[in-house]
Amino acid sequence: MEKSYLFEVLSCLSSDEKSGLLRFVKLEYAEHKKTEQSVQRLLQYLIAALESEGFVLEKEQVYHAVFPGQAMVDGKLEKCMVEANRQLRHYLLYRYFVADGRELDRQYAWVKILESRGLSDWRQQNLQKLQKMTAQSEAQKADDYYDRFRCDFLLHQHEAAYNRLKGDLHVPQALQSLRTFYLLKQLELLNAYLLQKKVTKLPEDTGTEALLEAFSIQNDALQESPVLLIAYKIFLLLKHDTPSLEQFRELSDLLRTHERSVAPDLLKEYHTYLRNTCAFLINAGATHLMEELHQLQRDNLGRGYLYHEGDKISASAYISVATTALKSGNVHWAYEFIEAHRGRIIGDNEQQDLYRLNMANCLFALQQYDKALDLLPPVFDYLNYTLLGKRLELKILYELESDLLSYKANAFKIFISRASQKFMPDTLRVPNGEFINLLLQLIGSQPGNKQRSERLTQRIKAKPMSAEKEWLLEKAAKL
Repeated sequence: MEKSYLFEVLSCLSSDEKSGLLRFVKLEYAEHKKTEQSVQRLLQYLIAALESEGFVLEKEQVYHAVFPGQAMVDGKLEKCMVEANRQLRHYLLYRYFVADGRELDRQYAWVKILESRGLSDWRQQNLQKLQKMTAQSEAQKADDYYDRFRCDFLLHQHEAAYNRLKGDLHVPQALQSLRTFYLLKQLELLNAYLLQKKVTKLPEDTGTEALLEAFSIQNDALQESPVLLIAYKIFLLLKHDTPSLEQFRELSDLLRTHERSVAPDLLKEYHTYLRNTCAFLINAGATHLMEELHQLQRDNLGRGYLYHEGDKISASAYISVATTALKSGNVHWAYEFIEAHRGRIIGDNEQQDLYRLNMANCLFALQQYDKALDLLPPVFDYLNYTLLGKRLELKILYELESDLLSYKANAFKIFISRASQKFMPDTLRVPNGEFINLLLQLIGSQPGNKQRSERLTQRIKAKPMSAEKEWLLEKAAKL
């Protein structure tokens, strides 16, 4: 019973919503003159169970509470639950529809209702009101353009129904709002696809790849919306294997310039692309941007862009912010961040391991190698964290001059080779492959050989995409 759809949805309701649901169901039955109270009793019983600690729901107990004094009949309780589900759905849809911020949806629906009743004059008046509502609100996201299109299309339908063979039937306006909405939604999907390609190996999709190659937007369309302009710049940026520094700066400037013209949720998404672009540039060798990325992440933390569900943070953001802070030399800030967000990572099963990985990385920066090694988790479900953990383990073993180093390094080289053939994208294969090749050369070098040190330093500098490049340079210099 606890795993039922009905119980799961009920458990998400607030106290006010639970009380409102019971009133709604009571009114619903009163209006239809139904005498059966089983649904009300079922909902009351389940809500009481939710508010009681240690309450165990047994089917027989629930049945007798819902149908007192009646013998159990197969399927009767299930039928009651289906009806309760229906009432719960109606109630939540009603609350959604009457919630603050849905006035435009209500006005649109009201125009359609008046149209279905044949009240054309009142429909026209309310359509004009809807037009004013969409025109007055600044379009800050794709859905705003969809709202404009819905209004423009209703206006077109009205003009077409009373066509006096003059005017454009409101077609140009409807086409313009439709085009902008369509382009924004298309870019939303294409940008997500391009970003995914950079972090994992995707199955070949000739249709999507052909669309990526052919997709472009004319300048006149880009002038219609700053949101569309920013989304398109992100698209052009992600199409390159390695974005340029100029593209990164341009996107950063655009976000600052049009910050007030973009909806908060969308601005949060665009800043994610900005941070990712900076990270791509760093991975490609622009290590001088590390401090800039750290400051960008701190700025986004302050604005709340890295949080979800209030104060929760994603696993990737938790790792990225801490790693960037450590690489930029802000070790104590990183330590405080790791501790402050320890119990706020999305995904209960990952929280402890991700905390240990981050803290091990921090302890490594503080040269507490033995503690860092003891803290490292053995394995992760996600490739990125596995690679970070394995590289950290190798660096620790190198610093400790461990006898296990050569064995672990060769095992990592084999892992990279096999994973590259199956699921690892080039964006991960290249930096990790170059890291392990350079590390094996370090391991095979005799200390005190100045010429060897200089040659190895030049080799590392010639591999700008190598992971852990700064650490490798430091170790080569100490040979």
